[in-house]
Amino acid sequence: GYAQLIDSPTVFNIQPMQIDTWNRESSNAAYKPGGPLPRSSSIPSSAGYSGLIECPCSDRLEKKWWKTYDLCESSDGGGISDATECFKAARTIAQSPCYSDSITNDRNMPIGCIITQHDDGNIDVMWNSYDSDSAKVSKPIATPRKAEMSGSHIVAYTSTAQVNVTVSLSSDTDVNSEQASDVAIITIVGPVDKWFAVGFGTDSMCLQPEADECPGGGPYAIVVNSNGQAGVEERKLDFHGPGRVLQSSINIESSSVTNGNLTVVLSRSLQGESSDHYSFDPAVSSFPIIAAKGCSTEFARHCGHGPSSMTFLPVDAPQSICFKEVAGTIGGNIFHKACLPFPKSDLDVQHNPTCSIETYRGGLQCCRDGVPLLDKDQEVPWADEPLVYRLKFRFYFEEYNSNSHGD
Repeated sequence: GYAQLIDSPTVFNIQPMQIDTWNRESSNAAYKPGGPLPRSSSIPSSAGYSGLIECPCSDRLEKKWWKTYDLCESSDGGGISDATECFKAARTIAQSPCYSDSITNDRNMPIGCIITQHDDGNIDVMWNSYDSDSAKVSKPIATPRKAEMSGSHIVAYTSTAQVNVTVSLSSDTDVNSEQASDVAIITIVGPVDKWFAVGFGTDSMCLQPEADECPGGGPYAIVVNSNGQAGVEERKLDFHGPGRVLQSSINIESSSVTNGNLTVVLSRSLQGESSDHYSFDPAVSSFPIIAAKGCSTEFARHCGHGPSSMTFLPVDAPQSICFKEVAGTIGGNIFHKACLPFPKSDLDVQHNPTCSIETYRGGLQCCRDGVPLLDKDQEVPWADEPLVYRLKFRFYFEEYNSNSHGD
């Protein structure tokens, strides 16, 4: 048998899955299946059981799905059909203060959807519609993103309701170089009449949550106290607290005010000054951030915050974009595909409908507590006759004895 070592439990909590399939119209005392089913159910009345136990998806849970994209090595079109889709896909890859879209038909350039990041955060998106079969074989293939990241210049931009942030990372791995150039240039734009801040490496006020605890506290953050004069400090935040000021490791390269917004350009080493300082890794293609702005220039409780992420692209190096997969939600919850590739599973090979949100018709993702399994226009029968059931448990236990029980 199996026993679990538990330290003096006082509460037992269980969440059983119970689906009401009781046909109250049956005259027999014994259970008899029957009753209405949503339109998505394909279980016939002769099946001998209620189709509700398979959790058919009703129209009470709205299904939404969309295409997702990623950078790739291929330059044969990448599953993107036209310029409109290309321009839309590029905006899901990386944020930018300015996108410049163009269309060409050039046999000497990579085919399909191409994105190019510039040092200022601006992005060029090009759709090359040249479709010669010979060109698909002979034209250059975009360099994989990870290969470009190491020992080069990469940039990311994000815009939130609180601030705009551009991070530029330069990493010189040339051992013959006389001067190291491992530097991060961080540009933050926020309201001139309020403090604003950016926390790096997490999208919440906890750097590494453990259950309901936050033993490591909050993230490393750069706080700008504006009011026309850029006072910048680095902090190790507490879990939902101001934390403490860290030894400064940043230089203020410039500070300017335009249209009520303060722009500060900062520089610091990629490697953090201490374990509390964030270390930027050029090999990481993206990381989360959390941004906030205050109610005044005095650093105190914020008046708005939110998460975001920064996706890095190499500067002035064209990258191909390809279709990745279809993603979506059911009733607001993210749909998780659970079909492993062959030979671990044959469901995907057989095009089982549970593998795709487009064909998903029923299952656990359509079972929600308290939500009827019938469609919106179907009356829920026997609403005044709730199903009452009881569960009985028996616990076997033995008091822990350090002499007879091992670790």
